[in-house]
Amino acid sequence: MSVEIVGRNAEQEAVERFVAGLAIGPRGLAIDGEAGIGKTTLWQEAVAAAETSGARVLTARPASGEVRLSFSGLGDLFEREIDEFARRLPPPQRAALEVALYRVPAVDPIEAGIIGVATLHALRILASERPLVIAVDDVQWLDAPSQTALEYAVRRLRDERVGVLTATRVAAEGPAGGAAPPGLAELLPEELVERRRLGPIAVGALHHLLRTRLDLSLPRPVLVRVHGQSGGNPLYALELARELAARRPSATGAGAGADAGTDTRDVVPASLRDLLRRRLDVLPDATRRQLLAIALAAQPTVALVGRVTGLSEAAVEAALEPAREAGVLETQLGDESLLRIGHPLLAAAVVDTATTSGRREVHRRLGELASDPEERARHFAASSPAPSLEVASALATAADLAAARGAIATAVELLDDAVRRWPADDALGRQRILVKRAERVFLAGDTIRAHAELTEIVPTLEDAALRLDAEILLATLIVYDGDARDACRLLESTLARTADPAGRARVHARLAWMYDHDLAAGARHARSAVDLLDADADPGLYSFALMSAAAAELQLGQPPDHEAIWRGHEIQERVRSWEFSTLPANWSKWMDDFDRSRELTELYVQRARDTGDES
Repeated sequence: MSVEIVGRNAEQEAVERFVAGLAIGPRGLAIDGEAGIGKTTLWQEAVAAAETSGARVLTARPASGEVRLSFSGLGDLFEREIDEFARRLPPPQRAALEVALYRVPAVDPIEAGIIGVATLHALRILASERPLVIAVDDVQWLDAPSQTALEYAVRRLRDERVGVLTATRVAAEGPAGGAAPPGLAELLPEELVERRRLGPIAVGALHHLLRTRLDLSLPRPVLVRVHGQSGGNPLYALELARELAARRPSATGAGAGADAGTDTRDVVPASLRDLLRRRLDVLPDATRRQLLAIALAAQPTVALVGRVTGLSEAAVEAALEPAREAGVLETQLGDESLLRIGHPLLAAAVVDTATTSGRREVHRRLGELASDPEERARHFAASSPAPSLEVASALATAADLAAARGAIATAVELLDDAVRRWPADDALGRQRILVKRAERVFLAGDTIRAHAELTEIVPTLEDAALRLDAEILLATLIVYDGDARDACRLLESTLARTADPAGRARVHARLAWMYDHDLAAGARHARSAVDLLDADADPGLYSFALMSAAAAELQLGQPPDHEAIWRGHEIQERVRSWEFSTLPANWSKWMDDFDRSRELTELYVQRARDTGDES
């Protein structure tokens, strides 16, 4: 719905420059300011202007409830366009993106890096036909996996006709306000980005705003006081004027005179949120129950709200009518089926004014109804603060699914919550989660934290299989952060007390990789792994061990085992595991077969590009 923008001439000129520059190449427009200052209104103006110019616009308006849902923002941006560009992506990227966005189930875990590569490729495809705009409102609530993928893509834009449009809330701190952190738009070269910090509107603009939005004309003394009390914040001023008109109608008329100052002071509470709470207080209880479900749901629809509150869709619509009339509800941009509370602060006020038991009950119902395991787990966790095996297990399951979709940081966060919720009387279950969390922390890139956690956990582990997993992981971390000799000593000790053939094979294979300071020991462990492994049951590890043994034995002066190298190459090409060895390219070079070495090297480089494996 079109809304007139008041008192923002310079900002509107910035929008015009942003749109005009889209035809040339990358452009960024970052809008930031405190809550209620008008960021979303200006953002919507820029979206409309870009669409009018003929640009393709991808929009996302994440809410606070979605900040912890993996790839929610990326899904919003791509939901209407994915069928158009997905078929043009390289197969690994297409498959990874479809898993990340829940279009297909995960068969094998995907790496986070490939999502960024797929996002960049998708933007380039969409921008090849006409200018493209990535528009994110309330970017501070963009979920971390979406943020990471978009950052990867935006940093690599060169001459593509892609615009990045963001609105970011910052805290007000003193006259100048708080500083907004660098966002997506600011990842472009500095000369291509314009950043507009929205400040207070002028008294004259406020007068026009009140007349057009509330059909309210205040005498000059009252208007000046409203402007002063609100700090020129449009939302604050609207709420203050609405409250003033409701409580002291005479203060808005011509006879208010000098006494109007008292009227404004009488209605100003401690904060804007208090004003918004008072605005909600006048709504019927039935309306506020529906609003609470809307505020806590990630994608609220009339049907979902009815299932949460036990009402028919017609009854929900009737209960929400007072909220629509009061301007508390708005239509979701581009999707009339979704319900959206008019401002994030209003949504926060809805949650704040609800009872604890009321919030927990809505979270419980939303958890029961959610199809997304991650969303379900988070709602269940919010519905019960006490330790619970059911809730902790749901969080751990959601973490596994997040990791499988490439959202490793989200998986770590979910496991942190699961550890806190795990009942003390299930010691083994809690230890399994601690080891799994350490593994996810390592995959997320924090080797120091993972190393410290595992060093503390391993001596307490009594389950043999769990300790084997933990010690293999700890030895790997020691190689990254310490001395490979220490890692080898640890795994030699592990090997000495491990009887299970499959477990011994895993330890041998890891030692073959670690013994780069002792070729003979590395070769011996690689050959032992080959003898124990089943090529059909574990083809990836088998091919690695087979080729490692051949390479180490060659360097020890033994005859070249060509059959082992090319069998290993054939297996890893067939299974297409994420971790593939580039040894066949090196082997060809060692044998002076430079044409084949070049061919294989180019194959591996392209595969790494397609899958986002920068290392």
